[in-house]
Amino acid sequence: MWFAQQLTPTVPITIAQYIELHGDLDFEVLHQAAKTAAHEFQSPYLRVIEVDGEPFQLVDESIGLPLGFVDFRGEDDPAAAAEEWMHRDYATPVNLSTDRLFDITVLQVGDRDYLWYSRIHHVALDGYGGATVMNRIAALYTAAVEGGDAGPAKCSPLTDLYELDVKYRTSSRFESDRKFWADRIRGIEEGSSLVAEVAPAAARSRLASAPLTEDAVRLLEDSDLRRGATSAAVVIAGFACYLSQMTGTEDVLVNIPVSARTTSVLHRSGGMLVNVVPLRLSVRPGDTVAELVQRVNLELMGALRHQRCSLEDIRRDAGRSGERSLHAPMVNVMLFSQQVTLGSVVGENRIMTSGPVDDLLVNIYQSGSPPSTVIDFRGNPNLYEDDDLRSRHHAFVEMLEGFVAADPDTRLMEIHARSFRMAGRKHKAASLLAHWSRVLSGIPEVLTLPADRPRPIVLSDRRRRVEFDIGADLQERLISLTRDRSSSVFTAVHAALGVLLSRLGDTDDVAIGTPVTVHAATVDGTVEPSDNTVVLRTRVDGGDSFGKLLHEACLGELSAFNHAEQSFERLVETVCPVRSTAYAPLVQVLLEVRNARRPHLELPGLTVEYADADGVAGEVDLCLSIAERHDADGALAGMSAAFTYATDLFDPGTIERFATRFVRILDAATADPSIAVGDIEILDPDERDALAPVFGARRRRRGRCRSCSPTPRTSTPIRRRSCSRT
Repeated sequence: MWFAQQLTPTVPITIAQYIELHGDLDFEVLHQAAKTAAHEFQSPYLRVIEVDGEPFQLVDESIGLPLGFVDFRGEDDPAAAAEEWMHRDYATPVNLSTDRLFDITVLQVGDRDYLWYSRIHHVALDGYGGATVMNRIAALYTAAVEGGDAGPAKCSPLTDLYELDVKYRTSSRFESDRKFWADRIRGIEEGSSLVAEVAPAAARSRLASAPLTEDAVRLLEDSDLRRGATSAAVVIAGFACYLSQMTGTEDVLVNIPVSARTTSVLHRSGGMLVNVVPLRLSVRPGDTVAELVQRVNLELMGALRHQRCSLEDIRRDAGRSGERSLHAPMVNVMLFSQQVTLGSVVGENRIMTSGPVDDLLVNIYQSGSPPSTVIDFRGNPNLYEDDDLRSRHHAFVEMLEGFVAADPDTRLMEIHARSFRMAGRKHKAASLLAHWSRVLSGIPEVLTLPADRPRPIVLSDRRRRVEFDIGADLQERLISLTRDRSSSVFTAVHAALGVLLSRLGDTDDVAIGTPVTVHAATVDGTVEPSDNTVVLRTRVDGGDSFGKLLHEACLGELSAFNHAEQSFERLVETVCPVRSTAYAPLVQVLLEVRNARRPHLELPGLTVEYADADGVAGEVDLCLSIAERHDADGALAGMSAAFTYATDLFDPGTIERFATRFVRILDAATADPSIAVGDIEILDPDERDALAPVFGARRRRRGRCRSCSPTPRTSTPIRRRSCSRT
């Protein structure tokens, strides 16, 4: 905890709570009771000192334990002013070496109305230990004002707690716990969250809060009879169901705070022992409520048996120390009375903060008189806005009430239908993203083509076009080739462009983007069009025939278009988290089809239509546009083609040569589809003559054309010969 505080010195890792009291309060007796309890437990007198850069704990009673007092009765709204004071207090940074780590203050908000406030740094005490200390203070106070005896303290000194921890960490039980957690978290180390981002925690979290209905509370209290499981297991199962729906994943991670006090000695003592266990839960849409609750109940029992192994140890054993390691919402179920008695005054404990919230903290607790069961969402303000948090909170409360009311045999998908429709969409989105992440794994960062200038640090939007023509004869041969192979002209053009880019860029891994309009059914059944860019990734093996490449390109297109609903922007965020201003992400070359009657692909529940690249052509290095022509009688009249190119990189002459070579590839492929793509001649005789003196006589081999070892030459005659031909 000391190390964690050093990493975020401006965000105090404190817990804060207050007990609402209505009645007469004896300040002197309360102060004396607090000092007695502090002496017994030692934790309130704890200091952290550094020796040679290492932290050590020191019990120092000389720091005292004053009882603070602030009177808010002069404020317009004393209770609100006191609450704001407490928020500011627990959010104030703490110096672990010089500041008190345990502070208590009485805030007066009425003539006989008080808030007994405590702020405790997690280095000194956890929430369980803090509550134990506060209850001891209350018992000592009650005994003093009633003339009774509170009895001896049963807590152990901090040195005993330290020795117990050392004994545990050198035991076989510790090794058994470590193995248990290593097996449980394998494959889900990244965790789960309602949001995709990760952000540092803040001292104050956002809050959304509401009570459960009385019927839901009654059903929850009867969980042991109705479900054969604890109410905590039912709540956690309900949240796991909600998290699965919202994230679109069947395996979710829910963090659960545990006391880690597995012996009576630890239960009676102070100290910082609390732990967080990562509960891995499987939620299948076909599950019944009973199946999920029982699964969670078993997981919870297993986790509690191994609760002393710290989350830091679990992360370390998994080799994961990043900010997303086992990152998940935390669910804290506290369905027990939180009343505290000070003599004749009965107060209710209210939590202000359990510490900084990394993601989302879900508290379920009893409050008020008569008590109601309240659900809080406390969200990291760097991840959740107020409206977003309230919306998510409302959806969960609705779903949980439906979950606890459902018969045990009810299928999860039948509970809160709106959430499950949304879950279907989330599952589909997750499946799409997983598909594309696999398809694009290891994709080259950039396709480097022979350019006339070095790539600038920032690629501008300046573009020009070089237009060229594909004759009717070649067009007819393309149609014949694709008809014989159950393909399309688009696929043939795609394959030929892949060959060109492979040869020019000296790579066998080519990614080409194509703009499309996707017509997909929404959750409510309506069809909405959306513009998108689909990535066509092709492996170009120089030894394969063009016919084989055409077949593989066709299969790749079918797979890509079948997953065309995946947003290109979201895909870029996932696959290319680090962006460059020098080139477009994922694809630097586009292929578009411009026809009056656009070709389209009909798939189950999905129609993909080729679209214009007007909105994206200005972002890439090169864009090939193809448009088929027909004469007045409808006969084939050739194809209009154009390369739109980035003038930061290319001159017109270079692009004209690209166009000429592209047409040569089409011509060779349609003349003999069995030709190896590495043997397609893309240079004219003059270009070969210009290259031969530099690279030596060319020889063919299966695959890409390779040059023989060149005759050694100095650079001067090479430059002179090259210049004489320009």
